[in-house]
Amino acid sequence: MLATLVKNEKESLTVETFPRRKGKVESKNIRKKDLIPACLYGKDIPNKEFAIPHKKASSLRVGQIVDLQLEGKIYKCVVKEIQFDYLKDRILHVDFLGLVEGRFIEIEVPVEITGESQGVKQGGILQVLLNSLTIKVLPDNIPEKIIVDVSNLDIGDSIHVSDLMNSEQFKNIKFVNKADTAIVTVTISKEEEEKTEEQK
Repeated sequence: MLATLVKNEKESLTVETFPRRKGKVESKNIRKKDLIPACLYGKDIPNKEFAIPHKKASSLRVGQIVDLQLEGKIYKCVVKEIQFDYLKDRILHVDFLGLVEGRFIEIEVPVEITGESQGVKQGGILQVLLNSLTIKVLPDNIPEKIIVDVSNLDIGDSIHVSDLMNSEQFKNIKFVNKADTAIVTVTISKEEEEKTEEQK
C-alpha cells in the first residue's frame, strides 16, 4: 500500500487551564511558574487567552484532540500549533482551535516515511520533500498522521499528493497541497551519476 491514514484512536486528553493577562511581561512571568501561554479561537468562539501546565503542554502534539477545561466549560479542540524556542529547547505558546461538529477545519498532519526503497538499495538517495500535509477534514476524521511507504520507489520515482488523492482511504479528506506536489523522491547519487556518464 502506497500510503496509510492513521486515525486518532486515543480518547480526548483533558487539559486544565489557568487565567492570564495579555502581554509579553505576563507571558514571561507565567513561564517562571511552569505554565505555558495558550489561546483558543475558532468559528463562533470568542478568542480566549489562558495558560496550561508545562508538563501537559509537553505531552501535546499538533492535530491532537483535547477537552479544554476553561471558565467552567469544556471545549472540544484540536492542537493547531505549538511554538518552540529551539535554541533553549522549550515551548513558547500553544494554539487550540475549537471544533464544531459537521464543519471542516484546515490542519497540518505529519507525514511519516516507512520502508526501504528499491532505488536506495541501488545507490540512490531518498529525499523527503514534505514532513507534513495540509488538509481540510471534519473533526471526527482528523488523522494522527499519514504513513507513506517508499518500498517500491526506484531511482527517478516520486510519490505525489495526487497519488494519495486517488486512494479510497483518503476519500473523506481534502488536500490543500497541490496535486502535483512531490512528497518524497529518489534521486541518483553523484557517484552513480558520474559512473553513468563514464559509461556513455
